[in-house]
Amino acid sequence: MLACGTLFASHVSVAHNQGAADPRIRRVETGLLPITATKDRMGSRVDIRERMRAFGVPGLSVAVINDSRIAWAKGYGLADSRTAER
Repeated sequence: MLACGTLFASHVSVAHNQGAADPRIRRVETGLLPITATKDRMGSRVDIRERMRAFGVPGLSVAVINDSRIAWAKGYGLADSRTAER
């Protein structure tokens, strides 16, 4: 199960010391479907930061739950858009 939310978290908190090199994390970060599924975009994927820009989201927190436990969690972008704090 995947749980996502638009929390404005500044820190990167990855469970079990897993980094962005972890293929599971990379799949979530780079495997988003296009906003519109036009014929020319079918099968393409979008990066999480591209999606944040498209919707004007300054900060995002993602937590992936596996077997009722947090498999990993990570924050992207800004914690405070007024001060540009990361």
